[in-house]
Amino acid sequence: MAAFKRYNDKSKLRKQLSNRGAPNVISESDIQFIEKSCRIVADTISLIEKYIKPGIKTIEIDKIAEDYILSCGAKPAFKGYRLTIKFSRIASAFQ
Repeated sequence: MAAFKRYNDKSKLRKQLSNRGAPNVISESDIQFIEKSCRIVADTISLIEKYIKPGIKTIEIDKIAEDYILSCGAKPAFKGYRLTIKFSRIASAFQ
């Protein structure tokens, strides 16, 4: 998995986000929240990569991902989305 660039200059990050039409990031806590969220997603993908093998069911991968996300104190964004989309199907789009 590629290393993620960490911004030391938060004003540069704010400027780049503004230039891309992203909503204004107003505070340091907003940036910290975004960083934490992205780290949880990256760690989740790294975790499930270890379990992806022929014969494993996507529901099993979803359960592993959900358990990890909940253990981080976060809420899985894929949970209940259109009732049929699974995290593993979304992740497989990035392969």
